[in-house]
Amino acid sequence: WDLGTTDIEVVGSWRAQLVSGSGTDLARKAFCRPDGACVYLGLTRDSFVPGTHFLAMGEVPDQRYQWARTYGGSDADELDGGAAAGDGFLLFGSSTSAFAGAATPVAARPLLVRIDGAGAPLWARTLDGGGIERMHDATAAGGDLVVVGYAGLGGTTPAVAVVRVGADGALRWAQIYDVGEPGYAVAAAPGPDGGAIVAGYLLQPNVGFAGTPFLLG
Repeated sequence: WDLGTTDIEVVGSWRAQLVSGSGTDLARKAFCRPDGACVYLGLTRDSFVPGTHFLAMGEVPDQRYQWARTYGGSDADELDGGAAAGDGFLLFGSSTSAFAGAATPVAARPLLVRIDGAGAPLWARTLDGGGIERMHDATAAGGDLVVVGYAGLGGTTPAVAVVRVGADGALRWAQIYDVGEPGYAVAAAPGPDGGAIVAGYLLQPNVGFAGTPFLLG
């Protein structure tokens, strides 16, 4: 690609800046307030610290970075997404870190990390057992957090996974919805009576593997 110039035209009050370490850094979610302050969630690989870990960065309204932190264990922690949670944020992704004093990596399973508005970790937990493989979205629901994705570890047919945790990280319940066809939950929103609305799709061989959308409440 020949771009001709590396200059970036500044429009209005917007500024552009590059924030990165010595490795690979990816931003996957951004949350901004009306005053322009933003928090960015992503992952870092062999950049600020060795290995792959969750990354969160916060900037003040004039686009100066105020804080940046990484989260994870001794092995690979790859962020898939995040959601606003009270005055802070919930980060979720896949982790092979043991987190129990053991140095040996374990099979990948979801990792949830809740941080406050300044990036300080409040709690972290993994979702072990039940075959849950990946989480795709989360929403606040009646003081709790509902996280959605799919289960499919061990070569089983992917099935919709919905997990509810308390504000303190305690597991309320985890439900797998197996409809006999590959199913994936990809979005969640607050629902009535402290519940949640889950959206996703099914892959159905009899319709040429086209994705059939669904809503679950």
